[in-house]
Amino acid sequence: MALIDRLTETSDHRSTLGGSQGGVRQYNERLILQLIRRAGALPKAEIARMTSLTPQTISVIINRLIAEGLLAKGKRQKGKVGQPSVPIAINPSGAYAIGVKVGRRSTEVQLIDFSGDTLANEEVVYDFPTVEVVFDFLRRKVAQFAQHPEIDSPERLYGVGVAMPFGLGDWVEELNAPHEEAQAWQDLDVEKALSEATALPTWLMNDATTACVSEIVFGQALEHSNSLYFFVGTFIGGGVILNGQLFEGTSRNAGALGSMPVCLADDASPKQLIQLASRLQLEQMLSKAGFTPEKELLAPVPCAEALAIIDQWIEQAARAIAYACVSALSVIDFGGVVIDGAFSRALVGRLCHAVESALQVMNTQGLTRPHILVGSIGPKARVIGASILPLYSNFAPDRDVLLKVADFAA
Repeated sequence: MALIDRLTETSDHRSTLGGSQGGVRQYNERLILQLIRRAGALPKAEIARMTSLTPQTISVIINRLIAEGLLAKGKRQKGKVGQPSVPIAINPSGAYAIGVKVGRRSTEVQLIDFSGDTLANEEVVYDFPTVEVVFDFLRRKVAQFAQHPEIDSPERLYGVGVAMPFGLGDWVEELNAPHEEAQAWQDLDVEKALSEATALPTWLMNDATTACVSEIVFGQALEHSNSLYFFVGTFIGGGVILNGQLFEGTSRNAGALGSMPVCLADDASPKQLIQLASRLQLEQMLSKAGFTPEKELLAPVPCAEALAIIDQWIEQAARAIAYACVSALSVIDFGGVVIDGAFSRALVGRLCHAVESALQVMNTQGLTRPHILVGSIGPKARVIGASILPLYSNFAPDRDVLLKVADFAA
């Protein structure tokens, strides 16, 4: 499925029904855009049938969206009965969005079109993200991407979505980061500052949460209406899906799983999950042994010596994640736990298998063990999720059901 399809799906058939009153014109337009995204190119008659809008209303709306460049006519198709039909499809050049992932090790910028295809992507790597370095890079790249040859009008670029840890200036000891630079992030309103720097509307979301959004939109791993999502980046984080909908919480920080207390030994004080199951610890272990972490962690098959170190980390991380899962299950009956990260698919699979094994030996009396599922997006999940934000904010029918997903298992 493309772009907003999974975000806007719902198991309630009424969400596909439109209204013919003038006051809901915009809703009907967005509803039709959503429907075509989800089902693919459709003739007007089929759109009218699926939305229960009159053929006249459908014709007016479709013609208007074609005139605005958001939809396009396909080639006339001959059917078995009746007149040939003309399928109506999403126009990839109808809208564009820029996604930004600001991380503790790198910042990445991506340009996508209305169909969700990536047109440009660039990244800068550093030891720690200083405000000056990050914003200089973003100003240049956003300005460059805004002039991309496929964007025929500035009005087609709908803004910038930002995926960023809400506590970017936290855990400075673990990162050996400069306190002054960390404090600069704490004092900065990133959403406002980036909007002013780029002169574009800006949306900000926690980075692990945007990774969860990308799994909802593009992935195949979310099989349960209540799911817990982990993303293992430099630090581990996550997202919460309740009743098929992303739950952001009061301060939009739900799923801050890295802060969950974990205790793996009877005589030890609890640590945070972030200290036991983050990529940072694995990078340090590999570097100490003389390996290049990026090479080994993204390789389809790491060398045997590196894999031994990776498996050592996986054993600890899996136990810690399993502990966090059991803690979360005592609050919410999650049917599935999805785990993804900035690793090769093979290593994410090994981690998931280890978490499943760790759960088997934990005391889960009174709880139902969830299904452990491998995330399907991978290292690009955060920037992909960020790219989606401007488009679903402008084109989803109803903000309250933006992240509703249908056809889950119980």
